[in-house]
Amino acid sequence: MALAILFDIDGTLLDTLDAIIEAMNRACADLSVSPLFRADELRPMIGTPVQRQLKELRAITGPLADEFTDRYYAHFTQLVEMGVVPYPGVKETFPSFRGRAITTMSTRRRDEAAHMLRVAGLDSYFRAIVG
Repeated sequence: MALAILFDIDGTLLDTLDAIIEAMNRACADLSVSPLFRADELRPMIGTPVQRQLKELRAITGPLADEFTDRYYAHFTQLVEMGVVPYPGVKETFPSFRGRAITTMSTRRRDEAAHMLRVAGLDSYFRAIVG
């Protein structure tokens, strides 16, 4: 029986905390939202959809949350383009998975998840990317 391997991306394969914080804070600046986000409050929320983070951490909902989310993703995409770093050992380990069904599920939008894996040089290992 063939087994599939399922991976998360943020905080599991890729060290994206700094990019997440910066993108969130750029969106804050765009929309005059304060206070800015800190690592200690965002770290435990990695993997949680942006709109839920906004609701729980800043009581932001509705149209402002929608606009904030769109701006966050635009900034995050730019930061990813500058490079994302896999955690130590990830790139060295993935060749041993060749021939296996590898996929990812993420709360990220599918296109962004694929973009992140492409920039990190890991996309060729994945049969499916679910966002």
